[in-house]
Amino acid sequence: MSKKKVLYIVEQLDSGTPQAVVARIAKRLDRSRYEPCVCCLRKEGDLAAGLKAAGVPVFALHMRRTLDFGMLSLLRLKIRELRVDVIHTYLFTANAWGRYAAHHECVPRVVASEHSIGTKFSKIRMLVDRVTVRWCDAVIAESEAVAENLRSEVGVKAGKIRVVPGVIESDESSFDAAVRRIEEIYDGA
Repeated sequence: MSKKKVLYIVEQLDSGTPQAVVARIAKRLDRSRYEPCVCCLRKEGDLAAGLKAAGVPVFALHMRRTLDFGMLSLLRLKIRELRVDVIHTYLFTANAWGRYAAHHECVPRVVASEHSIGTKFSKIRMLVDRVTVRWCDAVIAESEAVAENLRSEVGVKAGKIRVVPGVIESDESSFDAAVRRIEEIYDGA
């Protein structure tokens, strides 16, 4: 069986940001089954070097503004070049662009992650989330509270939501269990 190519899409990989969890997950994936790669929409950030040293490719598309259609073309091209099996996006900007690109490039599995609760988002953000979440196969929520917010505020169907605690702040054992659960989601669970 060939390895599944997993492309993580984030704005950038900086320490102390929610996207930093991507670096931890990418390093812990079962490399006999998965081939991770990270796409940074803006810049690579300070965690990129550690990922590259661990054998995880990282590249940046250098997005200059929130609506950067040139970057979208580059993202779609990279998805085709890499022959991605799974796209996993993190947080709003990456979710919006990544979901759109994955949908239009017919990526077999699309997963998004949300780590916080927020009901005071702009109407345009809520609309973008509601439209693009339909292209996800699963949405990972850090907690039941986040899952409830996704259902009630964003309109994500309960069947798409997968609660995976232990991704943000956890000991190594809990984090490893969370990564195994994420791998199950990549495989269709």
